[in-house]
Amino acid sequence: MNKSSYIYFRDNEWYKKEDIIKLGITSSIIERGDTYITGEIYRGKFIKIYKLNINFKDLNTLDKIIKNKFRYLNIYYGGGTEFYKREIINYLEHYLSSLKISYELFNEDELKRINRKRNISNDY
Repeated sequence: MNKSSYIYFRDNEWYKKEDIIKLGITSSIIERGDTYITGEIYRGKFIKIYKLNINFKDLNTLDKIIKNKFRYLNIYYGGGTEFYKREIINYLEHYLSSLKISYELFNEDELKRINRKRNISNDY
């Protein structure tokens, strides 16, 4: 049985100013907000979350495929490789569809709930 995995975009004011976005992967979207916030001097928030019905090993493979496909949009300053020009937001859904990968896109209420839960847990 496959376990759900997630691809997400996370944003903050600094990213907006620099015209970049963070594209990440995780097996647990709630816990992802509490750990490993690469490059986030300012706490960001999830703006898009894609739930995929694939296991994490397959998600890691997909992440490599996405990184290769969109390497021309990758922004790398010697840190994490998950930062891209913001325009990647417009391409990911179409690319997932072209690979015949089905996904559920979290709606606005779900994003607010996850961001709120993440912010509350980081206050303690």
